Amino acid sequence: MRVLIAEDDAGIRDLLHDLIHRQGHHVTLARDGEEAWRLFAEHGADVIISDWLMPRVEGPELCRMVRDSDAPYAYFILLTALADQQHHLTGRKSGADDYLAKPFDMEDLGARMVTADRVIALHRRRAALLRLARHVATAIEPSALFTILLEEAIQLNHMEAGFVSQIADQNESVIAQQLVGVGEAEAGGLLSAMREVAASAATQRRPATQGNCIAVALLHEGQLLGTVALGTRDPRRSFGREEAENLETMATLCAAALAALQRARLEGVLLAARTAQHELNNRLGVVLGYAEMLAEYPDLPASMTEVVNEIVNGAKDLAETVDQLRRVTRIRETPRPSLTGTTLDLHESVA
Repeated sequence: MRVLIAEDDAGIRDLLHDLIHRQGHHVTLARDGEEAWRLFAEHGADVIISDWLMPRVEGPELCRMVRDSDAPYAYFILLTALADQQHHLTGRKSGADDYLAKPFDMEDLGARMVTADRVIALHRRRAALLRLARHVATAIEPSALFTILLEEAIQLNHMEAGFVSQIADQNESVIAQQLVGVGEAEAGGLLSAMREVAASAATQRRPATQGNCIAVALLHEGQLLGTVALGTRDPRRSFGREEAENLETMATLCAAALAALQRARLEGVLLAARTAQHELNNRLGVVLGYAEMLAEYPDLPASMTEVVNEIVNGAKDLAETVDQLRRVTRIRETPRPSLTGTTLDLHESVA
């Protein structure tokens, strides 16, 4: 995680840097609240550890500024020797997530960093789902929808590659693919591994993992619409339940959107067919009416009578075809459920 430390005491600032850096996090240092705010506004941070009493901008004020900004959520830890309950409450009201009293030890700080990592992961997931939902609401093409899905999934899960496949007419094809910083020499093997785990997810219809790859099936109302697969070059990478649930949630949202797009297109085709059927039916009525009038004309030459009869028979055959089209394109309307429900007569029930 990216950790921003705001502390005016050089000794404590350096100690925090060493402790946090030893845990594997990227650390940025600020000598007071004003500098911390400038660094946060320019570069952002996942976690902010701030002293309470500092020159110019104190810890609680810095926290309020962070909370009022449009930046992604940052886990805020207030660090102070003021350990009374009133200061604790004031810090919480300013928007702080946690409170660490001086003097502190490495285990206390480590426990808070674990909590911060979990909270930040939840906020990232929420933000990714919200962005994806906004795109789903306005999507008109599956390829654009699944490109956004890949971008969000790769970023959320810290992956380097991914693809989305779609199954249509029993044929599967890749409709979106992304490689982030992966060279040609590594791309082939990574894509092959992702295809293998995607096939497993499609067969099992549940999340599947294999080595440094993870995949889920695109399912909607029990129908398999495709797969989503992610991969990384890091051989040490493993996947837990949380990563699988994140990807499955995003895939389910997009599968529902894909089904809605397909239904909208089908309804558009049906509407066009019904319109064409209506127009054809009107024109056929005119043609058939005049043809039957000509067939009954007493002085019609024999050669013309044969032609008119062919026109009448052809128009009738075409009318039957149009009627079949009408039956095929008819959409049955499901009655809407009553909002008022059934009226219950209590007197009758008691009797």
